[in-house]
Amino acid sequence: MTGKERIVEYLNSHGPQRDEDLAEALKMSPSSVRTRRHELELEGVVVAVGKTLTKYLRETWIWDIHK
Repeated sequence: MTGKERIVEYLNSHGPQRDEDLAEALKMSPSSVRTRRHELELEGVVVAVGKTLTKYLRETWIWDIHK
C-alpha cells in the first residue's frame, strides 16, 4: 500500500487529522506525510477543513477526505 493510500484509508476511518497526527499514527516521517498529503490535495482527494495548533503551538491545517 502506498503512502497516499495509507493516508486516505486512515482519514476515511478516523476522520479529520493534522499532518503530525497522520505521521505518528502511520509511522511515517512528517515530511513524507506532508508530501503525500499535498499530492492528494492537488488531486482533489483531501481538503483543509479547519485550523488548529501543533504541539509546538504553531497554526496548522486539519485535513479530511473531500466529500
